[in-house]
Amino acid sequence: IHGIDEANIPDGIVQLSDGVFKNREVKSVVIPDTVEKIGEETFMNCHQLEKIYFGSGIKEIKQNAFANCFALKEVHIKDINTWFDINFEYLLNFFNVSLFCIASFKAAIKSCFNPIFYSS
Repeated sequence: IHGIDEANIPDGIVQLSDGVFKNREVKSVVIPDTVEKIGEETFMNCHQLEKIYFGSGIKEIKQNAFANCFALKEVHIKDINTWFDINFEYLLNFFNVSLFCIASFKAAIKSCFNPIFYSS
């Protein structure tokens, strides 16, 4: 896994174990719909990680899953509606924010999708 450009997680995988990509030189990760859980520190210190493609099956993202991923520029979410019910612990350095708690994250996403003008 060390020094690969793109990590394509195979279909059928349900969970990414704690620290499985920690300190790796991966640049892009594609997570299929079958993955439901991303473990603690799974991508921690992946300093070259620039892109993540999330499938629609994510239900839980554990603490520090993306800590210190400073190069992260693109996060692709297949189905934004699935993200409203995800059980997040704290995400560090996700979306280039030092500390982002899920309550704020959910509120930010929902506000982006609420209409600005209402008509009666």
